[in-house]
Amino acid sequence: LQVKPPASTPPPRLHVFAVGVTRYRDQALAKGVAFAADDAKAVAAAFQRGGQGVYQPGVVRVLSDAEAASKEAILAAGRKVADEVRAHDAFVLYLAGHGRTVEGDYYYVPAQVVFRNQEQFRNDALGGEALRALLASIPASKLLVLLDTCSSGSFRLPGRAGLDDKAAIDRLQRISGRALIAAAADEKMALEGEGGHGVFTYALLRALAGDAASDPATGWISVTALGEYIDRQVPAITQRKWKYQQIPVANTPVPFPIVRKPANGR
Repeated sequence: LQVKPPASTPPPRLHVFAVGVTRYRDQALAKGVAFAADDAKAVAAAFQRGGQGVYQPGVVRVLSDAEAASKEAILAAGRKVADEVRAHDAFVLYLAGHGRTVEGDYYYVPAQVVFRNQEQFRNDALGGEALRALLASIPASKLLVLLDTCSSGSFRLPGRAGLDDKAAIDRLQRISGRALIAAAADEKMALEGEGGHGVFTYALLRALAGDAASDPATGWISVTALGEYIDRQVPAITQRKWKYQQIPVANTPVPFPIVRKPANGR
């Protein structure tokens, strides 16, 4: 009798797909996103560093400005990353730049979009439906979406329909291993200019650097801890600097670990 033992499962990997657009073709979109391209690079690097000790290195892809010219270019790059993801891996999607809500759904604005009319915008921008299709194709058991754009709270993850931004995100409680942290609610501004970053991204980077709470036994920082830290810091920073409270929209029902607190972290 020959018995073949089950093949061992390779260790989980952390994959990151980050997109940031600062240089828009449409000059009307040139303001308010001065740090988006650099923010995408900084966030990808932070997850690469922080993921060590929790995950094996995975695919890291960063698109900025000309590389993120169109929704087709963004989706094609995203699909290449998705092809490398296994079921027990973790995946992070980060978008920074301009965002807009049209008829209740979220649209991310690629670099070459020129606003002529509503219909043309919907054809050219990267809508929630296309983003959800990309995310639905990713088999990762742990998935985190981070959106540093205006109106980002109107985005909803695949699997549930929604009536408004908070109701849609609340439905994530019924989707295991799916987390979303968005910079601002539907039709609300995402401000920038804190420490050379967007405010949301500044708080995210501080959380990844060790400011967020971590498990005392392992030093791991969960997506829930990221969301809690961002939820405290973003309104406080924007109130202090602009007398305006930017309220993030977040729900992280399954507190899976995403990075490890650095040895010299707080």
